[in-house]
Formats: sequence, structure tokens, C-alpha cells
Amino acid sequence: MTKLDLKNLNWEQLKKEAVRLTDFKQLKKEMDGLKKDISNFDVKSKLSKKNKARLKDLERTYKQVVTKISKTQKQIDRELDKGMRIIKKTKKDVDKRINELKKNANAQKRNIEKTTKDFSKKVSKDVNSLKKKAKKKVAAQKKTTRKKATKKVVSKKKATKKVASKKKTTAKKATRKKTTAQKAPRKKATAKK
Repeated sequence: MTKLDLKNLNWEQLKKEAVRLTDFKQLKKEMDGLKKDISNFDVKSKLSKKNKARLKDLERTYKQVVTKISKTQKQIDRELDKGMRIIKKTKKDVDKRINELKKNANAQKRNIEKTTKDFSKKVSKDVNSLKKKAKKKVAAQKKTTRKKATKKVVSKKKATKKVASKKKTTAKKATRKKTTAQKAPRKKATAKK
């Protein structure tokens, strides 16, 4: 790399070139001229026979590579299209199967809910009937215990009535004796008068 020597630089010439480059029309004219020169230039006429043969081989190889690439690209496109079709078909099948499974699952869920509801109703009926039977049994037991208790009370009452009546009769007898004993002397006393 060389350093730019600013002291020895021709500033006037640089200025003219910069003005010329900024002129768009002038620049376009120069570019068109270069384009014509390049298109008129025949590369093959300037090459040697050896280089011409080599250029032909390169062109042939390039064409072969391009055709192989295009064939490979077409094959890849076909494979991708086929894969996409298979994927879409599989997706449809999977979606269809999932919907069927959802329907089956919902139907089973409804059946299970119905069965559990029916079972719970049956169990609650059975429980209610068992409760009623238990209440009847308890009521029957209470009734029998009441009967037994009343029998005992009645028998006790009868026993106490018997005892009480015996006591009453003995008390009556005792009071009769007393009253008769007391009345008798009074009779005598009344008789004496």
C-alpha cells in the first residue's frame, strides 16, 4: 500500500474528473460505450486452441451440472409435494379418528353419568327403605318395651292394688274394731241414762 502524497497531487485535474463524474449524462454515455466494446469483444478469437477446448469442456460441464440441478430440484419438489399430500391425508385421518374418539368418549361419559345417577337413585331408595324399616323396627321395639313396661306397671299396680286393698281391708277392719269398741260403750252409756 502506498501512501497518498497530498503535496504532489494535481488538484485541478481531480476537480475536473469529479465534475465530469457528477454529470449524469456524460457518465451514461461512457457506460454505453463500454457496454458496446464488451459485447463486440470476442473472447474465443483471443484464446488459444488449448484454452478454447478447455472453455468448451467447462461449458459442457456447466450445462450438465445445470441439468442435474434442475432434475434434482424437480425430484425434490415432487417428493415434497408427495410428502405434503401424505401429511395432509394423514392429518385428515387423524382429525377424523380424534373426532370419533371424542364422540365415543362423550357417549361413554354420558352412559357412565346415567349409570351412576341411576345407581345413586337406587342406593338412595334402598337407604330410605332401610331407614324406614329401621324406624319401624325401632318403633316396634319401643312398642313392645312399652307393653312390657305397662304390663309391669299394671302388674305392679295390681300387686299394689292387692296390697292396698288388703291394707284397706285390714285398716277397715281395724277401724271397725275401734269404732265398734268405741261405739259399744257409748251405747251402754246411752243406755244408762
